[in-house]
Amino acid sequence: MHAVCPTTVTAGQPIYTLPAGFLAISGRVRGIPLVALLIMIALFVLAYYVLHFTRIGRYVYAVGGNESCARLSGINVKAIKLIVYVLPASAAASRRCCWRPAWTRRSRRTPRAMK
Repeated sequence: MHAVCPTTVTAGQPIYTLPAGFLAISGRVRGIPLVALLIMIALFVLAYYVLHFTRIGRYVYAVGGNESCARLSGINVKAIKLIVYVLPASAAASRRCCWRPAWTRRSRRTPRAMK
């Protein structure tokens, strides 16, 4: 069964108009959407704070600098590596699951039997 693609829905014609709600939040700064720019800045500030002012940030730097010295210093290297790899991967996976375009979602209904 093949999924409906956007060219099938629009018969190959581009969509020029966008909903008013989308246009209301899509202000641009040098070609970058304003909402995306604000989210990116907030995430950079959060990452800077976590890496420079928390214990987990110091542990991440220690494990990244010299894993064996970090282990000898009493840092649980496996746990830090797990956190460093799993958090971004789970964030990316949740973003993919939650923000799929509507045309890629498959119908949950089963086809009716042919009579």
